[in-house]
Order: sequence, then C-alpha cells, then structure tokens
Amino acid sequence: MLQEILWRYGYEHIKSSNDSEQLTDLCESFSPDVLFLDPASIKGDGYEILRALAAGGEAETLVLAIAPRHQTGSGAKALSNGAHDVVLSPFDEIEVAHRVESILKARRTELSVDEDREQLELRIIERSRESVAANLEAVARLAFAAEFRDEDIGEHIFRVGRSTGLLAEKIGLDPILARLFRTAATLHDVGKIAVPDSVLLKPGKLDDDQWTTMRAHTTQGHRMLEGSKSQMMVCAAQIALSHHEHWDGSGYPNGDAGEEISQSARLVSVADVFDALTSKRPYKKAWPIPDAVALITQKSGSQFDPEAVSAFLELDHELLKSPINEEEFFGELDTVSDRLDF
Repeated sequence: MLQEILWRYGYEHIKSSNDSEQLTDLCESFSPDVLFLDPASIKGDGYEILRALAAGGEAETLVLAIAPRHQTGSGAKALSNGAHDVVLSPFDEIEVAHRVESILKARRTELSVDEDREQLELRIIERSRESVAANLEAVARLAFAAEFRDEDIGEHIFRVGRSTGLLAEKIGLDPILARLFRTAATLHDVGKIAVPDSVLLKPGKLDDDQWTTMRAHTTQGHRMLEGSKSQMMVCAAQIALSHHEHWDGSGYPNGDAGEEISQSARLVSVADVFDALTSKRPYKKAWPIPDAVALITQKSGSQFDPEAVSAFLELDHELLKSPINEEEFFGELDTVSDRLDF
C-alpha cells in the first residue's frame, strides 16, 4: 500500500525489505532520500535500529517511522528514538504524500543552506589566503628594506629564514610553528634600516661609538615590530630584539641567558652567524663552510644554545648556502598558509 501511494505521487525509485539484517547494505547500495521504518514489525529490535540510524548521522537519509494510529505514544516513542517524522498506519494517502513532500522540501532547503555556507567558507578561505599573501609580500618588502644596501640583497634574509625553519623542524617543533619561525626570521635585521651607511658598510673595524650604533639595530627592530596582534609579527619582534643574545648571557642588548632568550631567537642566532660567516661582506671575505661549522661547534654552550647547535650539525650545510629567492621562499608556505595566524 505504501509503495502504491508513493508511485501515484511520482516517487519511482523504491526498494523494500522486512529483514533488518539487510537494512545497512540496502542503505549503502541504494542511498535513499527517505527511509520508512516500522519499528514494531521488522525483525529484531526496531527502536534499537532506529537509534543506530540516528546515531550514524546519515545526513542524506531521512527516517520516517511508521506508527499504529490506535497505539497511543508510539509516534512519540519513535521521535524520541531518532525518527525525523512519523507516518500513521493504516495509511492516509494525502497524509503520506504531505509528510514526504514536507520533509524533502525541508531537506532541500537545508542542503541549499549548507551549500551556500560551504561556498561562503571557501570565499572566506580564499580571502584569507589573499590576505596572507599580501602580508607575506609586506614582510618581504620590509626585510628587503633592511638589506637594501647590501650587495647580497635578499639572499641572506631568505637563507637565514630557511635555515631557521630547518632547525626548528630538526629539534621536533610542530611544522606550523617551524614555518612561523621561518617567516619571522626574515625580519631579524630590520632594525638596520636605522643604521647609517658609514657604520653598516664600513670596511674596517668599528670604533666604540659605531659599535654602539650597530648594536642598537636590535632594539630599533623590536620597536618597529612590537605591538602587533599578528602572531608572526610578535615572533619577529622577539627575534629582532634577541638574536644577538648569547646562551651564557654575554650577548646584547639585554644580556639574557639560556631559556630567557626566545626559542626562535636562539635558532636564528645559529642560522644568522653561519650565513654571515660564509658570506662576503664589505669588511671581510667569505669563510669556508667547514671553518664556520667548526666555530659554531666550538661556541656551543657559550654563544649558542647546545640543542640548536646539535640540530645544526645534522643539517646539510651546502644546502643552507644554496640560492633561494622570494618566490621560492614564500611559495613553500602555500600548503599551510591558511593555518598560520599572520
């Protein structure tokens, strides 16, 4: 009778069974929009099956329970056990048609809302990625400004960033945090914008006043970056301030020691010194890589965090000096950019 009613109202694709053991396979193979279930007459505990269907979260299948008209409370019991609605038997043709039409209309509306919400979320994600990309470009421009007077423009900041990220991964930090450190590290020397050319590019040894001016790039960089709500900028401000602090407290500007120094700055310290030693500067020639590695090893526990040095010794040092440009550096962040708080 139920099938005939549904056929008359245009529902053509119908399958039926009174064997509860076939129900799961039937739902999986047929994927019904509506499932009529008579808890009182199918084999097994019909209400247990009803609860299982409701608990299974079959989002695309609506369960209509069949309840006897003469049995008070049966409909309420079905609804309390997870049914979406109730159809009373003996069947009233108009009532059955109305129930099916109403519940399918509600589901179509729900699915439409879900689709609209999904599209909105996709647009939000896309806008977020665009925002991240814009912020990353701003970071790159700011980092370039700090290095603009250096003939090694760009290369140093991205090599230090890459090395910092590799060190963070090597000591077991979460990949997202490692990427955050990697990006923030590019701003480690942003305070050099405030250092005069006569000091920054001096080919000889700095006098005491000039050395004081050079050291001030740490506090100047921190002042430029502090106060932001961006997680990346907060990290960059810490790095700018503390990347010349030493593990034993002999560094500058504050003489912090050990874990008083932010973990990000401790990693940048190793990456920055290695790249600076192995790069040509107006005041020196580039060191051979083995000599730079030997010096960093020697200063483990004094200038550098021993854990950072141990991680550094496990890296491919030739790779750390290989060329990397802005496009390559920031392009590698694509897979996690929507999870980073910039």
